[in-house]
Amino acid sequence: MPQIVGGMDGKLEPFFQLTSPGLPDDVREIRLSGDAMVIGRSPKGDIVLDLDGVSRRHAEVRLDDEGWWVKDLDSVNGTWVNGELLMNPHLLKIGDKIEIEGFGLLYRC
Repeated sequence: MPQIVGGMDGKLEPFFQLTSPGLPDDVREIRLSGDAMVIGRSPKGDIVLDLDGVSRRHAEVRLDDEGWWVKDLDSVNGTWVNGELLMNPHLLKIGDKIEIEGFGLLYRC
C-alpha cells in the first residue's frame, strides 16, 4: 500500500524512496524541498549518491508551477527515467523511477 506523506497544511508532500546498489531492502525516504535539489557524488549536493560512477553534480530536480522536473547535468554515465536514458527534462509523475548507477529514486507523494 502506498505511503501518503502529508504536511501540516494537509497537502501531499513529494519524496523519493531511495534504494542503493546491492541493498534492495535498505530503503530511505528523501523529502523534496526548496525549488531545486542537486543529486550527485559531491558531499555538497542535496542528495548524495556515494559511488564512483556517479558524477559530482549528476542530475537536478527542480520545482515549477507544473511540478517536479528531473534533468541530467551532463553526467558521464547518464540518468535514466523509467528505463529510458534521459535526454531532456522530464516532468515527474507518481511512480516514476530515476536510476543513477544502480541507485533507484522512486517518486512518491
